[in-house]
Amino acid sequence: MNKQRFLWLPLIVVLVIGISAGLMGSRGARPVVAGVCPPVQNTPLFTIVYGTVTLNGAAAPVGTVVEARSPRGDVVGCFGVSTAGNYGSMYVYGEDTSVSPPVPGMRNGETISFRVNSASATASPELVWSNDHDLHQVALSATSAPCYDFDNSGQVDANDIQAVAAHWRQRAGDPGWDARFDVNGDEVINIVDIMQVSAHWGETCGGTAGSVVPSPGRTEASIQNPTVRLAPADSTVAAGRTFTVTVMIDEAVDLGAFLGTC
Repeated sequence: MNKQRFLWLPLIVVLVIGISAGLMGSRGARPVVAGVCPPVQNTPLFTIVYGTVTLNGAAAPVGTVVEARSPRGDVVGCFGVSTAGNYGSMYVYGEDTSVSPPVPGMRNGETISFRVNSASATASPELVWSNDHDLHQVALSATSAPCYDFDNSGQVDANDIQAVAAHWRQRAGDPGWDARFDVNGDEVINIVDIMQVSAHWGETCGGTAGSVVPSPGRTEASIQNPTVRLAPADSTVAAGRTFTVTVMIDEAVDLGAFLGTC
């Protein structure tokens, strides 16, 4: 009887479609669609902002989403760019405590923070909010997170994760090496790269190369040091026989269901 000794089973992890709808939906968080502002509650208290906006060193394209946020993280103003490189006029609303429940917003003396396609933006000059009903010119610049939409479909999905998995265990210099899929830059394509792309499941590219609208609550920092373990780790079985192995992945979040291929 031929026997084959398995010391390690290389696993190609492919996240299934249920991650975005199931895991993210259970939190009430959904990806922001490029060009579409989230709901903003209007109040009678406001200031108005406009100006130029750049993304990754270039004029922000039509469809770019510019947000104003309070120090508490509330979206207090939003504008979808309709002329490349410019935004506004954007109303930035103040907190209204005259109603119950109060409507969240800016408070007098607080500095407004800005985001461009959900990437933190530098404002020049910084703007301190007041209920002045006046116009203020503020230039915004931002650098977006990387986009892992390898097939240019407009969204990070199973095809992009499979594209990374197809280069499993390749190293720099190997035939077929493609540095695009070595997303963490360590010159080997492994589960860390697959998980890093899967953490961006459902993200929509924001209209320019490298521009992305991140999924709320999911960060690359949470998947930087995963550990994969098998039980049993060392097993001898007869060729052609079916066997069971348990896969354990530590230091990872929101894995959801996956398909393992030996």
